[in-house]
Amino acid sequence: MRTTGTGSCQWTSRVRHCAANTRFANSSPRAAAVSIINISSVSGFRPQPHNVAYVAAKHGVIGLTKVAALEHGKDGIRVNAVAPGAIDTPMLQSALHDAGINPEEFAPALSLLGRFAAGREIAQACLWLASDLSSYVTATCIDVDAGYTNR
Repeated sequence: MRTTGTGSCQWTSRVRHCAANTRFANSSPRAAAVSIINISSVSGFRPQPHNVAYVAAKHGVIGLTKVAALEHGKDGIRVNAVAPGAIDTPMLQSALHDAGINPEEFAPALSLLGRFAAGREIAQACLWLASDLSSYVTATCIDVDAGYTNR
């Protein structure tokens, strides 16, 4: 297992960024409700081989989300995370193309709906968590993965 070098920096960078957001929100005036939304990944629940730094980082984001919610709920700060599944992006399309994989044939392996997510679908989950509609939701990680983690 590699724990130094680029992988270590990737993990440290992702978790530090989430922690910095938590410290900032805790120092903000209480004029309005504060909602922190961290982005994890389905890899935070269902690890993938040969990707130790990414998987560790996404597990770390989920843990940080829960601890921050425990510590800051009394201040009215809600802390949640979203764990996206496969998102249809140019990067994903390029990776699949380079591997000689047909996206339409591969999508059902990662989605019970048989397709990749659109970026806006992840954003909509974040908007809900940021809204008053989720005012009683904290310390939660929402899977936006078309059922991938339930397989």
